[in-house]
Amino acid sequence: MELRSAKRRMPENEADEIIRTSNITTTRFPAPKPKRRKTSNYVVNYFTQTPSNTKKTTLPPTKGRKRSDLMSESTRAAIYSENINKPDSSCSVYDWYYNQTFYVDKTLLIKELFAIHHALITAPSRFGKSLNMDMVRRFFEIEVDEDGKQIDHDVEEDELVLKEVQSQSKNFKLFHGKKISSDKEFMFKHFGSYPTIYVDFTRVNGSNFEQILDGLRLVIHRAFRKHAYLKKSDLWNREEFNKNTFMKYFDTDQYESLSLAQIKCGLVFLSEVLHAYYGKKVFVFIDEFDIPVNSMVYEDDMDPEDRKETLKVLREIIGDLLKGSEKTVERSLSNACQQLGGILSGSANNTVAPYYI
Repeated sequence: MELRSAKRRMPENEADEIIRTSNITTTRFPAPKPKRRKTSNYVVNYFTQTPSNTKKTTLPPTKGRKRSDLMSESTRAAIYSENINKPDSSCSVYDWYYNQTFYVDKTLLIKELFAIHHALITAPSRFGKSLNMDMVRRFFEIEVDEDGKQIDHDVEEDELVLKEVQSQSKNFKLFHGKKISSDKEFMFKHFGSYPTIYVDFTRVNGSNFEQILDGLRLVIHRAFRKHAYLKKSDLWNREEFNKNTFMKYFDTDQYESLSLAQIKCGLVFLSEVLHAYYGKKVFVFIDEFDIPVNSMVYEDDMDPEDRKETLKVLREIIGDLLKGSEKTVERSLSNACQQLGGILSGSANNTVAPYYI
């Protein structure tokens, strides 16, 4: 028969008797009180760096509320990246982050990137490459109204002001009072001074060559859609430009039938149209520069011939746009997770810019 030792809990009165008879001196400490969560009546707005612009708000009562509910929606989004909602299609990436509670002024990065003729920023995913690209684009792009009328800027009494339509200039509001505006010479010379082409290669992927072409058709179509005002332009009265060709890329019902030759020359054609319309060279922005090549490399089912054709088409599109259009393209800014500039462009002329967090 197995003997087990039975553990008996000593009664409190018996323990007190042992302590009393053995002359042991004891000190009884009060039970620790539960810590109360402290809440502040102030929410610092990091949008600006001056204490005078700090917002005073009254937080909701803490009783009966969860800890996660005590933060404002924008603060929680800024701290916990997994809860950040992506901006909708009605605003740009920079627009959305600009209006959050926490904002870090990186506008001086614009000057550093402008010093590089063709810049390729490489950094891992979620490092803010697209956000900073959108900031640069919003600074340089020529802002127009719905009718394609340019919103002019003037220098008056050492300040940048707008003619007639100051309330309509969203870009001016984004950079007025920021660090970049302290360099008045650069601001006056380059702000809102370039027509822009924005290309996002996120959707250019697939397991065969036809899927890659479908992605390119969509990308080029979206680049044209950003310049809807060109439909009403007098530019089409010139012999060298054909409005039907423009509508082939622009029209939602027609772009899916673009041929391989039209895909290759689409962005070059758009740069020529913008250069003729504004009389200025174009600033090109290419987001997710390396996704087409990554798709080509990591798709196990892709035929070797499809890989060759994909690489050939990408080289022609990027090479013709960035280096073959020197008369119409002034500069370019691209971002990628990998340094693939030489692969896509066919040359090492693209300067890899350092990326600053």
